[in-house]
Amino acid sequence: MSEAPEILAAEYYLTTDAAKKPEYKSVRAAGMDFFAAEAVTINPGDHALVKTGVVMRLPAGYYLEISARSSTFRKKRLVLTNGIGIIDEDYCGIDDEIMFSYLNMGSEAVTIHGGEAIGQGVVKHRLRAKLRPFTPDAHSRGGFGSTGGYR
Repeated sequence: MSEAPEILAAEYYLTTDAAKKPEYKSVRAAGMDFFAAEAVTINPGDHALVKTGVVMRLPAGYYLEISARSSTFRKKRLVLTNGIGIIDEDYCGIDDEIMFSYLNMGSEAVTIHGGEAIGQGVVKHRLRAKLRPFTPDAHSRGGFGSTGGYR
């Protein structure tokens, strides 16, 4: 069994009484669940922002990566419009509520109910790159999709 996870102090603020604080569902879970603060219905082919009513403040050098839960598409045919979301450490003002932008890929309207788990967040260490120009080698792997012979 692996060691217990490192604990990092982070803060949260609930913007409404209907909001729930994020929570880890098991001792070894990497992602914390976020919950809808209100009901939202998304029609087929439409997208909507699902409010959590949560503002988070992380220590310097960390950010929050948000994503859909693994069952979201299977159960509801919803996809996160940007794949993942990045919540920077300075996105922590009174109006900086964490929201999930979902697109309904199904053929029927989907309702997300207030209090329903709608996504997850993983705290990650922020590392920035110092960018400098370079000249690529003449040898190429074959471009996009070349790994595994998919050219």
